[in-house]
Amino acid sequence: MRRTPWNIFFHVLVGLEVCVLSHPDPAMVGRCGVVIDETARTLVLRDKSGKVFRVTKRDAIFEFRVGRVSVIAEGELIVGRVEERLKRLEKGRGLVVRYVLREGRWYTRVEAPGENV
Repeated sequence: MRRTPWNIFFHVLVGLEVCVLSHPDPAMVGRCGVVIDETARTLVLRDKSGKVFRVTKRDAIFEFRVGRVSVIAEGELIVGRVEERLKRLEKGRGLVVRYVLREGRWYTRVEAPGENV
């Protein structure tokens, strides 16, 4: 199945472009790269200069690029391995996809049900 803005969190994130929009460690904010590895709690990114760095998922907000679309997601939604994310969906947590206009661009925002935007 092809990765789309609606289903990327149920696939392996390796190969996607990502930017860190918010993170408890201020040094991580604004860092961008391609996901080269994913663990249950971290993403390993390679930036354009070739430098590799590890970013924790929890308490962060990420902007993933899927084709020409940006997907903004809280790290809490992607914590765990792919199998664990699928199990959370099956248990009824599901995800809600909303379109958000931010700074003149449309983004897809993925959130847990019941969140207020």
